[in-house]
Order: sequence, then C-alpha cells, then structure tokens
Amino acid sequence: MKLIIKTLVMLAMCHSHNAHADAALTFKLSGPDMQSRVKKISISRFFTRIDDPADPQRYLIYQTGKFFPLFEVDQAAKTYTRLTPEVNATLHANFPKTEPAGQDKPSAQSKDVATQQDDPAGRTGESEQVFAAKTSLKNTKKQQSVAGIKCRLIEELRDNRPVMHHCMADKSRLGFTEREVRSLARVFGMARERGYEWLGTATGDEKFVSIKSRDLSNGMTLELVSVSNKPLPVGYLRIPKEYQKVDAAVEEE
Repeated sequence: MKLIIKTLVMLAMCHSHNAHADAALTFKLSGPDMQSRVKKISISRFFTRIDDPADPQRYLIYQTGKFFPLFEVDQAAKTYTRLTPEVNATLHANFPKTEPAGQDKPSAQSKDVATQQDDPAGRTGESEQVFAAKTSLKNTKKQQSVAGIKCRLIEELRDNRPVMHHCMADKSRLGFTEREVRSLARVFGMARERGYEWLGTATGDEKFVSIKSRDLSNGMTLELVSVSNKPLPVGYLRIPKEYQKVDAAVEEE
C-alpha cells in the first residue's frame, strides 16, 4: 500500500512539473528569393523571448498576459526600447481584444486571431494591408508530421480563396500547457500586426497554433525545426535591471 501511495505521489509531482515546464521552439523561415533565417521563441507562461541568431546581440521580450508590451533589448549597449505604446492601468484601459474560447477543432468559422486589429505602428505597406484583411481557417482533415509532431493541415482563406497553408497542433501534440500555446498564438498575432511576416497564426480560440506555414503567393515557409521543454535559465525572459531604457527612434517621413 505504501509503495502504491509513493508511486502516485511521484506521478503527481511529475505531472505538476510538466504542467509548468518552459518551452523553446526553433523555426526556420525560408523562401525562393531569400536567405534562410532562424527564429527562436522561448516561452514561460506570460513571458516570451524571440531571438534571431543573425543578430545575437538583440532580442525581443513580449508579455502576452496583460497590456501586451513589446520590448527590444540591445545586449551590447545594455539598453532596451519599448516598441508598443504605454498603457495607463485604469479601469477604462483599452485592452487588446481576444476571441472567446470555442471548439477545439479549427474550422472555416475560426477567424484568425492575428488579423482583427490594424497595425499598431500605423504603417501602410502592402504586407501590412494584406495581413490586416480578415481571413478564415478551413480544416482540410488531412494530417502531416513536422519535427516529429503530428499536425492538421489548414487552409487560410481570404475572400474564400486559399492564401496560405498551415499545419497546426494543439497542446497535447506539442507537450505544452494551455498557457504556453496561448502565448505562442499571441506572438504570431503580434508579429502579423507589426508586419514582421513570420507567417504563423492560430485559431480564434488560441488552442491550435502553426508549426508550419507556407505563403502561396511567394513560396515563403516558416517551419518548426525543434522544440524543447527544458527549463530556461533564470532571468532569461527578463530585461536585466541595470539596462537603461531608451526612446524608440522616430522615422522621418
């Protein structure tokens, strides 16, 4: 009896540990007319960090739980810049809207959570206009495997025409918590709002996220290369206290 109780306790501890595990995903962004690039997205609950090995001295910190601030950190200069507007913490603060929870399966009625708001930076380039258009996701009922993870093939439609193909996975396939999947979904949403062209998206309920995306217009592809649930270093998703804040550069017209 004692052995059974001890085993159950150990299993519970393992489950608790897994439920709070960090996540690190490495994606490759490639295309016929571009040099391949790598994006590493690290997640711990509400905090995310995005690294680009091509620029190892800089990284982005994005808080996905409240006020949605985005920062760019310069390790060489030991400075950081806030890329999103300041938000006053009042009862009438204008919080970004999220879609209500829905069904687990992506469907033609699942609106892309990343395309419901205008670019917060106020840019007017062609890619920003395209991503600002409303889209829908259609489940093809086909499956694929990306980086050893099974995913569902989804069509992203604009004006009822396919514009992207996604392979999407949920928390059980990724081995993530619901919070981690939601944070990744919001990273992709933020990237689209800012015109970063990382291609990834999520269902409106933020339960399925892209692990492979292909733009049908130009052949660009974002594909998951590897995923890890190993604990991240202490302070990895924070801005060091000694770093100085600097104002964002103002672009000339």
